[in-house]
Amino acid sequence: MRIAICLLTLIGFTSGLIYVVFGGSILYAAANVIIDAIDGKLARYFNVTSEYGKRLDFICDVIIAACCAMQLPWGFLGLIVLAPIIPLTLDKHFSGRTILLIGLVLYRHFS
Repeated sequence: MRIAICLLTLIGFTSGLIYVVFGGSILYAAANVIIDAIDGKLARYFNVTSEYGKRLDFICDVIIAACCAMQLPWGFLGLIVLAPIIPLTLDKHFSGRTILLIGLVLYRHFS
């Protein structure tokens, strides 16, 4: 079960990367947000949490957040300005990475 949860995390990461880097459908962004919200909860529910899983989730979150910030109009400056909010948890369900991904979706939709 532990491997299945890690694979779920990687599937979510891949869907986010497809949206952010390759300009995929908004469904990829939605899949990333949903999977990121449930993978940790599933690991805790099935009692298969591990240090590896926590680090994998964190690394995936940081990479997606950095890619999102780089896609915004401010470019690298956006990454520097927004970097402090990436590790913050604004809510139990939404991290700074999620906020950046939603911002990128809105920016692409309205520009």
